[in-house]
Amino acid sequence: MKKKTAAKETMPKAKSDVIQKTQEKQTGFARLKPIRIFDLRLIPMYLMKQVKPRDINFNTLLMANKVITENPATLLYVYVTTNHQIKGWLWATMNVLNREILVHILSVDKEYQNTNILPTVREQLLELKATFKAKSVTFVTTRPDAFLRGIPCKKSKKVLMEVE
Repeated sequence: MKKKTAAKETMPKAKSDVIQKTQEKQTGFARLKPIRIFDLRLIPMYLMKQVKPRDINFNTLLMANKVITENPATLLYVYVTTNHQIKGWLWATMNVLNREILVHILSVDKEYQNTNILPTVREQLLELKATFKAKSVTFVTTRPDAFLRGIPCKKSKKVLMEVE
């Protein structure tokens, strides 16, 4: 009878127990859950307004909500707390011609900005890359040094050109 008790103690714990303990160990941004959404209006305006460059007209973006969110190539995610508060968002698109995911916007609440978010975002993007069988993931950013310090990445061979 003691052997059965010992055997029960050495059995692996339920998957939900392991997930819960993993979440308890996570801190900062890693505790936020990414959820795909299909409506830009769910994103708090303060998270939109802190996006750089600040010359983006988010009212125009919201007016185009339906066109953007009904596009199957749009990958729109929010990062939520366990209390379902939105603390960040990511907008990317899948280029179906070259199978590349292009990240347009990543914005997180100031509370999480210095909590080493990039490894967590990288993990999510690699999952998206695998899910959509993309060849690569690229960012449009005004702060490339932050990405180079935060996650393993390289400067793209492609150059973004601006028509005057």
